[in-house]
Amino acid sequence: MLVFGESILNDAVSIVLTNTAEGLTRKNMSDVSGWQTFLQALGYFLKMFFGSAALGTLTGLISALVLKHIDLRKTPSLEFGMMIIFAYLPYGLAEGISLSGIMAILFSGIVMSHYTHHLDLPSLFCPLLAE
Repeated sequence: MLVFGESILNDAVSIVLTNTAEGLTRKNMSDVSGWQTFLQALGYFLKMFFGSAALGTLTGLISALVLKHIDLRKTPSLEFGMMIIFAYLPYGLAEGISLSGIMAILFSGIVMSHYTHHLDLPSLFCPLLAE
């Protein structure tokens, strides 16, 4: 799990740095000094990193609250659907507001693994086993 998280984090950082470099090649950036360029790139990187992390953490916590306070055990397919929705929600929101979707999913997954309760998979796939 640590190796996977580290590789995803490396991919996300490279995507953010690529987007930062692309943003600096615009025509209005041609008359900006070296330090201003560095500070703008650093600010953009920090905004993308911490904004995506905050969005992922927030959606992970919301999923934990929703699945804790709403009893969906009687309809396990609905509970499974909610888990799928909460898995794709951070990516869609992050990409919609020009943040890193991969970073948001990573942090949402970390928070959900710690705080969201686990599904009862035997009853989800075979209701006869649950009885």
